[in-house]
Amino acid sequence: MLDFGRRWPLFIDPQGQANKWIRSMEEERGLISIKLSDADYMRTLENALQFGKPVLLENVGESLDASLEPLLLKQTFKQGGALCIKLGDATVEYNKEFSFYITTKMRNPHYAPELCTKVSLLNMMITPDGLEDQLLGVIVGKERPDLAEEKNQLIIAGAANKKQLKEIEDQILKVLSSSEGNILEDEGAVKILSASKVLSDEISEKQKVADETEAAIDETRAGYRPLAKHSSIMFFCVVDLANIGDMYQYSLQWFTDLFIRGIDDAELSVDVPTRLKNITSHFTFFLYVNVCRSLFEKDKLLYAFLIATKILLADDGGAGAEEVEKVRAKVAEEEAAAREKIRLGEEALDKLRDAIAAERANPEGGSDDEGERLRELEEELEEDKKAHKDVVAAVEEEVDAMRRRVAVAEEDHAKREAMKIDGGELRFFLTGGISTGENAITNPAPEWLSDKAWGELLRSRDLPGMRAKNGPKGDLVADVIADPSRWKVLYDSTEPQSVAFPEPWHEQLAQLQRMIVLRAFRPDKVVPAITDYVSDVMGRRYVEPLPFDLGACFEDSSPGVPLVFVLSAGSDPMANLLTFAASRNNTRVEAVSLGQGQGPTAIRLIEQAMREGFWVILQNCHLAASFMAELEQVCEIKIKQKVKKLSEVDPEAAAAADAEEDSESEGDGEGDGE
Repeated sequence: MLDFGRRWPLFIDPQGQANKWIRSMEEERGLISIKLSDADYMRTLENALQFGKPVLLENVGESLDASLEPLLLKQTFKQGGALCIKLGDATVEYNKEFSFYITTKMRNPHYAPELCTKVSLLNMMITPDGLEDQLLGVIVGKERPDLAEEKNQLIIAGAANKKQLKEIEDQILKVLSSSEGNILEDEGAVKILSASKVLSDEISEKQKVADETEAAIDETRAGYRPLAKHSSIMFFCVVDLANIGDMYQYSLQWFTDLFIRGIDDAELSVDVPTRLKNITSHFTFFLYVNVCRSLFEKDKLLYAFLIATKILLADDGGAGAEEVEKVRAKVAEEEAAAREKIRLGEEALDKLRDAIAAERANPEGGSDDEGERLRELEEELEEDKKAHKDVVAAVEEEVDAMRRRVAVAEEDHAKREAMKIDGGELRFFLTGGISTGENAITNPAPEWLSDKAWGELLRSRDLPGMRAKNGPKGDLVADVIADPSRWKVLYDSTEPQSVAFPEPWHEQLAQLQRMIVLRAFRPDKVVPAITDYVSDVMGRRYVEPLPFDLGACFEDSSPGVPLVFVLSAGSDPMANLLTFAASRNNTRVEAVSLGQGQGPTAIRLIEQAMREGFWVILQNCHLAASFMAELEQVCEIKIKQKVKKLSEVDPEAAAAADAEEDSESEGDGEGDGE
């Protein structure tokens, strides 16, 4: 597409994958990156056109500058013998080495048809499978760097082998095409062909060994895939938060950095399954805590519910059943080895008993030496019997522990099976189904059951889980029609989410199915029911209030990633920030209240802080929405580059910004989710 396409590419790139790839690919050619918000972007583009440099136009919206149209359409013309193009009011010489790339961070942009015909639209949004493979590489690189290095070497060797084989093929074709007469009579050609055959066989043999080694490595890597899959699900839970509010934008780089920290901080274990379980548990909660810092209180439970349901939807039960079988097989193998210890011990005791019996049965001799020998054997037998008894007790204890492992694995699997949810049921719980007008069946208890609630119950009967598995025939709706009074207990209860359903429905319905029924009878108690559900699936800590920890926020930030405080009216974190700065022995904190004409002052202060190592607080960011683009440039270019290049920069130099909660500040919420 890039090499042979007639139009310049526009990448839909919310995770920055295309941006990173383009920068890597065009680095040697001196890639120039620009934004439409840059004051001199047109002058930069003109120079790049003249000198044949690649240009990356980043973070465009749903429309482009009209002056770029001749460039998009490649409307070149000859002037004075040179190839030229009109760009704005200027005529610029067009170098054929020029390349143009456009990227947008928007997840689902709506481009006008006339723009779509001028560019090649390429969707580079990462897929769950693609992210899973990326995260698998990160995990293996952290946990088994030897495997990661070996696989990389095999890939390089494989590419070299293919290149050599291609060269051999080209050499053979050249010999065949240039040979005159009978090729068998051409001694030089025969030698070349023979040598090529030997070399080709050697390379093929090397590649065969490499393929076998790579297959073994991939099998080991596959053991880490469940964690990669789980973490991929976690990322897309975070991505889905953008559907709640535009401010909830999180980058893939931010997520990957958190993932690496989660691996580093998780509890260690030599047992790989235990280690992966530790990482999964630690990272999931670590991510939850970090994301919740940037969520409004009303959205935190929704995020926890999203995590719980996404995990359960992704669990098809197959991996769990396979895991149980692996535990059973391993335990059976270990138990057999333990039983073998007992058998060998009993064999040794039997041999000792036979030796004693032989000594006693020998009537000849009777010397002191022979009597001493018999006593030694008897003492040895007594000692060995005691030792064997200890071995048997230890083995039985080991076997009990092994069987408990199987029981725990089976219990976990059974719990996962019981928690499994259906996508259709989840959609119904979230939407209540689609109403088709009047209810087909008359409400059996209009005095306490509303028509809206009855309509939801009627629609729920289409869900397979709402039918009786045994006992009374029919479905839950039929049960309500037959005896509404049994269900009025649920309606009258002060805590219906905790009340047992009429039998047999409490046992037959899964927790989410009971929540569907509760939604119809008592919609006011859905939130407490969701809280209980999240607690049961994820653990109590996912529904308990998280205290605000400024120190933890600071530790998770960096000089190139500012902290943004989204405030409600009347709140001011200034006192807390000053106290925290003092606790870190940072005595200099400078604040700028943004407003008209304060942008240059803020930029100068940030640049000074970068040199001298103090903190800058930008207040009232919502009053300077137009300045946010310039601040973004400072964060992305000046701060990050200087932090990387200048070792003398104080690592505690940071910029902190606070913004009051309004529509403009929410619109400027893109970034790394800090």
